[in-house]
Amino acid sequence: MIKKLSLALVFGLLVFSFANATVQDSALSRMSDVDGRYREHNCDFTNINLDIRFVPEEGRVIGKETLLFTPIQPEIDSLYLDAPGILIRSITLDKDGRYFTFRSTAEGLIIYFTKKLKWDEKHSLEIEYDAYPRRGLYFIGWNDEKNLSRKQIWTQGQGIDNRHWFPCYDDVDDKVITETTITFDSAYTVVSNGSLIDSRINADGTKTWHYAMTKPHAPYLVMLAIDKYKWKDYKSENGITSREYYYADRPQVEAQTYKFSREMVDWLTAEIGVPYQWPCYSNSPVQDFMFGAMENTSATIYGDFYMQDGRAGLDRPYVGVNAHELTHQWFGDLITEYSGTHHWLHESFATYYSKIFLRHALGEDQYQWAMRSEALSSIQVDKENRFTIAHTKAGTPRHYQKGSFVIGMLRYVVGDEVYKRAVQRYLNKHAFGNVDSHDFYRTFQETCGINLDWFFDEWIYHSGTPAYDVRYTAMPDQTVFYVRQTHRTDSLTHLFQMPIVFEVYYTDHSKDSVRMMISQKENTVYVPNKSGKQIAYTLFDPGSNVLKTSYIAKSYKEWVTQATTAANMIDRYD
Repeated sequence: MIKKLSLALVFGLLVFSFANATVQDSALSRMSDVDGRYREHNCDFTNINLDIRFVPEEGRVIGKETLLFTPIQPEIDSLYLDAPGILIRSITLDKDGRYFTFRSTAEGLIIYFTKKLKWDEKHSLEIEYDAYPRRGLYFIGWNDEKNLSRKQIWTQGQGIDNRHWFPCYDDVDDKVITETTITFDSAYTVVSNGSLIDSRINADGTKTWHYAMTKPHAPYLVMLAIDKYKWKDYKSENGITSREYYYADRPQVEAQTYKFSREMVDWLTAEIGVPYQWPCYSNSPVQDFMFGAMENTSATIYGDFYMQDGRAGLDRPYVGVNAHELTHQWFGDLITEYSGTHHWLHESFATYYSKIFLRHALGEDQYQWAMRSEALSSIQVDKENRFTIAHTKAGTPRHYQKGSFVIGMLRYVVGDEVYKRAVQRYLNKHAFGNVDSHDFYRTFQETCGINLDWFFDEWIYHSGTPAYDVRYTAMPDQTVFYVRQTHRTDSLTHLFQMPIVFEVYYTDHSKDSVRMMISQKENTVYVPNKSGKQIAYTLFDPGSNVLKTSYIAKSYKEWVTQATTAANMIDRYD
């Protein structure tokens, strides 16, 4: 998801301290995250089929739902579904009249079975209901007497809001194959997840649209979008068709809004190294969307403020958001977090791959500037509170910007080949399932035999940003750097261990370079200068690959030379 505004960050930390923690188990020092506990459930829901009609002027959903499920406990005597405010008209179990009772609560629906259901049995529920949702599904403009608004219906299920318009186990740790059959005014276009299996005009002037998924996804990713859309299909070289919707009365926005759409699918597939797993893809603009965009499986919804013509698109292009949401089709939709503690496994990866697509499309300077923006956001939020990236209350700057920078650092540490091989194993091993942070960490051990406990410990499970004081002395045959870590250290923030590049540039335009692991409070690094050349300027971490704050002692002349001759834009900017 792309958010328009940062979430409010919650203060108040409960910290577990372990005085004897070693590097291997120091992740135990992280703060408690009670809200990140995995939710328990007694059934595996495998399929949800929705047959939906609307009375939009009343804000009413008329639904018939079929759920297929299997008990995952030895026996169960009841079943709970999230369904706040939903009015249940009838329930049928297994189509055979089996006796049961049910009752609705403020938050959901409880079904009591007269005869207990057994482990691994397959069962079905048919539920007929009415809903008047105030969250999850939105009726836009239907009672606008002045006709100033578009007339739309659209959904926003993340985090747990789809429960307001259809009963379900509405959490991330269960996945279902879904079908949606929607009947509505034939003058409108209906978009939903998966392939359009069938559409037909009815005698009453309505039209029925039938969409189907073939692989499971999380319930929060079920979507609808209804408007008088037109569309253009972009077919990528790998065979995936992206159907890009736009408002029929604004055809001039299509080309600019969906710039790079065809190229994006092929590029991400090649860069990630795992094929796109869904049958198709689409983008649908909606009015009054509360976020920037939402990565519903195979069918992204985005705020129509990104739907721009060539001129306005210079100020607010959709390209980066488009790449972000498309990346979620792998990170978030194909594999899904077990709980909010691991939300960075969605948003950090989507932000990271969007950033490197922009480097591919718009150049290295764009990429370096995006990295700097991420670094500034990360440093600022670490000043405000001390949550870790792997925490439900980490907040937007950590889930998005800091996590993206950290993924880039991980790739910088292990190298492209190891990084890509590990990511491919991670996605393939857990495809259509759930993951947590440890699954990603363990992948590097499984794939390449590399133990990255130190990296995950300092960047994912602990908080803070390293601060360095850097000075150097020129010797006849070498340059000696003195690096001191000056940030606060305690149970939440340790000294950081990171490989950092030191470069010395000479007046004859040559250079010497050393990459050294900086891990102590006080560090000394030697860069050879065998010919005794005169130093023009030095660089500590050229290209700013490491998230940090730093003070670097240089003369005015060195700064001027760096500003006019350094290879990287961000070093010249500094």
